Amino acid sequence: MQRLLEDVAYIYPAKDDAWLALAMFHATYSRVDESIDYFKKAAELDNANLPLIYERLARLNPEYAPLVTPDTYDGLIHLARFYSKRKDNRQAAEVLEKAFDAGIYEQQLKIIQELLNIKELDGAYKLLNALQENGKEDAAYRWLMAQYYIYRKDSRSFSNEISAVMKLAGNKYELNSVEYNSFILRIADALLNLKMNTTARIYYERVIAVDYYNAHAHGGLARYYSLEGDLQKAFAHASRAEERDGAHQIMLTLFKQALARNEQEVCESIIDYLKEKQITEQWGYLAKALYYKNKGDYAPAVSFMQEALKIEPDNDVFLREAGSLHELMYDYEVAIQYYEQLNAKKPADISIARELYDLYIKKARVSDAKALCQRLRDNNVNVWWCDGI
Repeated sequence: MQRLLEDVAYIYPAKDDAWLALAMFHATYSRVDESIDYFKKAAELDNANLPLIYERLARLNPEYAPLVTPDTYDGLIHLARFYSKRKDNRQAAEVLEKAFDAGIYEQQLKIIQELLNIKELDGAYKLLNALQENGKEDAAYRWLMAQYYIYRKDSRSFSNEISAVMKLAGNKYELNSVEYNSFILRIADALLNLKMNTTARIYYERVIAVDYYNAHAHGGLARYYSLEGDLQKAFAHASRAEERDGAHQIMLTLFKQALARNEQEVCESIIDYLKEKQITEQWGYLAKALYYKNKGDYAPAVSFMQEALKIEPDNDVFLREAGSLHELMYDYEVAIQYYEQLNAKKPADISIARELYDLYIKKARVSDAKALCQRLRDNNVNVWWCDGI
């Protein structure tokens, strides 16, 4: 087998899958040095599929990853993303700082964005200062500084940076251009996620003032008014955001809030709205299921939930709501089935894992609960609620 694999690899030296096959073959027989050598050959190819290589490495020993990484910008970036995916943000940040020295200015900006995305703020600020010392303070740089101050919740410094971005980019953006609106919406989304709601609303409204039918801006305002408790205004904006991805989830959130507050008029408006949209028939079914669930009338709730799942059987929202409904009915085994599907799709999602753990305990499935906790620990997830088993 080894000879055959070697023949294939040397006939097709530019194919990383041939070298990967050899690497995995040697790993199977615990030949660590040989395995690493072949992983290196695969990773050094110009067309190397680095994410796949790291995925294979993770199955063997994640500690091999830095040993096979090419000392290039692309290699280091993929290594950092590998660590980030494994929730090792500190290690990811160290690799990104190393990649910074290997990159040109545009790549250095991307590295800082990666650090901000994983909330390694000290590392991002250190590299921002390095760029400033080299005289790099264009609009792209100031936008990264603005994001940094958003995470620090320093609204005054954020406003100063945004003003600088507008001034520096003024000759690039037209007032109602798609590029300008996209930029403003990124600011608003970041603010809303950090609970700086009123300032976010101002930016969404700024876009709507020049582009009234902008679905993204209306979706943002729907979230804003939902958070503020004004469900009538939230519904009005959500209905205008119907073409934007996630608009249905906005409607569902509004529907749940309206049910909880017994605002029947809003509930009926949302059901009528969803019913009119043929492409959202399944969301109409879900809304009806939640309506009957809230009334404690579980038979029609289950019926409508099943109709929604017939149309989108893999929809995360539908699966979670179905699991919650059956848990409320004390039908724990069925609830477990839905949460197991979700856990298989999102194994690192703590809230799903916790729900599944609690259901296992309720059914005295202790071995399943232990196995779930161990899988999470293996992925460096803090599962303090598993300490009792």
